[in-house]
Amino acid sequence: MKKWVNKHDVMRWCSIRPTTYKKRLRNLSINHRVTGYRGETLINHEVVYTHFCDNHLPIDDLNSIVSYSHSVSWSFIGNVIPVCSTATDLKNKIQFLFELWILEDPYLELVFSTEPNTKDKFHHSHFLIKTSLSHNEILKGLTLVCDDNNIRESRIHLRQFKPNRGSGVNYTLKDLSKYIGYLSNDYCFLT
Repeated sequence: MKKWVNKHDVMRWCSIRPTTYKKRLRNLSINHRVTGYRGETLINHEVVYTHFCDNHLPIDDLNSIVSYSHSVSWSFIGNVIPVCSTATDLKNKIQFLFELWILEDPYLELVFSTEPNTKDKFHHSHFLIKTSLSHNEILKGLTLVCDDNNIRESRIHLRQFKPNRGSGVNYTLKDLSKYIGYLSNDYCFLT
């Protein structure tokens, strides 16, 4: 289901003025805008960063992180299910991994969320990574904070991000009730 945002959100997320907003609105496909209450134009939040922003990073708003994430060419999508981890533990583990990986790739970007497990009181984490690091280098880091996969259970999932196979962004950021974060060398936002 699409989420719609108004002109003021778009201008705030992208730090643009009304005249710039109007110019860029003219080039936006009719499929990504609707007319709302009292004729107000609403924009599909998934396309805000790709059509309105000049490559700006997300700001202090969860919806802007979701929108920005749709504009990035991610390298990997994955999740980790460590044994007995709380949401706070997972947030700290993801931060640790980011600090480890950023030493090898200073342009790395990471978006993550934590979500409760269905069968116990603990949590797991979904993430997206944009990096020049290899699959094995990312996997090696993940095994530092999570048990390896074995015959009985899979605790680490990591694959190349393929945008044409549905939206991994929507899946990764489907539960915004716990922790969500965006990490890069230039910017950090954590809830």
